[in-house]
Amino acid sequence: MTPDAKKLTDYRKQMRFISEIIDGFVYPTDTDRTNYLFTELDSLITVLDLSEKSAYKESFIILRTILEKFLYFWLMFEGIKFRRTIYYTIDVVESKNAKEAREKTLKSWTALKRSGDQTYANWNISPGRADDVIIVTFEQEGIPLTRNGQETNELVPYYDIALREYNPDIKHLSDIQNIVNNLTNDKVILKQKIMYNHYFYINNIFKNLSMNKLVNNFQINIIRIHYNFLSKFVHPSKYGIELWNHVNNRPDPFSPYSGGNIKELIILYVTKFMQLYIKIFISGYKGTKNKSAYDKYANVVNELGNLSKDFWFFDNEPTEFDKRYSEQRKDFLKRRSQKVPEEIIYNENPLIRLNMLRTYGK
Repeated sequence: MTPDAKKLTDYRKQMRFISEIIDGFVYPTDTDRTNYLFTELDSLITVLDLSEKSAYKESFIILRTILEKFLYFWLMFEGIKFRRTIYYTIDVVESKNAKEAREKTLKSWTALKRSGDQTYANWNISPGRADDVIIVTFEQEGIPLTRNGQETNELVPYYDIALREYNPDIKHLSDIQNIVNNLTNDKVILKQKIMYNHYFYINNIFKNLSMNKLVNNFQINIIRIHYNFLSKFVHPSKYGIELWNHVNNRPDPFSPYSGGNIKELIILYVTKFMQLYIKIFISGYKGTKNKSAYDKYANVVNELGNLSKDFWFFDNEPTEFDKRYSEQRKDFLKRRSQKVPEEIIYNENPLIRLNMLRTYGK
């Protein structure tokens, strides 16, 4: 059963006091997490409003941003491991020049890494552009969080800190000279570029989820499929035009692109994303003293999960229809002497999948 917009709006209203599960509210960590949650839940309600107006392309565009932000939101809670890059400047001591000194140091550090020295074990070592620079990228873990003046066992992922420190103006506009606030320097610009690449670039968001063992390859592929589907309507492509034609110009009630199918898919996206945001948020405070409040929000998560079970995503199970469809596709590949994947086959078009699910049954 697909939920209606009113029910989802009611769930959003129930989240107004969700911070009651936080013991010893810490600024800015808990503030950022809570405000982040509220902004994206409100965006989901906006998507529902747009879908009521048949603004389907616009709904998909916003859903893409909500999905991307969810992946980062998840890392803010559970992404304990993160990558850090340091640029080392090598001094010329016994070498003829900077490049020779750099090569000697590079060779030494690489040998220590290969020898099993734990100091260098997770170092990714490479020469920099300048002759005297070595670039080292390595993994670290978050910092302990202090609540009520006492250090806890809770680690704050660096992604939470990066959210506050990252400045898109410096990363993307620092090469423009004639702007008012261009008062930065090369070191700050480099830091911002590294920060963007490590933590905000979408492919590295995927890698960071994997590094923290939050998802496996199959789950990442499912996320990528939905990210790609929604991105078709964000970037210049034929898909936004085709969607408009199917819905507004040449409506066809029997097409996978009929307004009813698209609206149901949008509602399922909203339901699933709402469930995931709330689930990740409350999981960060499962040790709360306010157990009754936690259970109340956990029940909402379960209800949203049941309402979105027809939406096969990375965190739930395929329907019986999906299993049958996969077997049929594998049989087709086998008969054509093509490679048959071991894992269940996932339909790369969520809209066509939903149409088949409704046409041929669960």
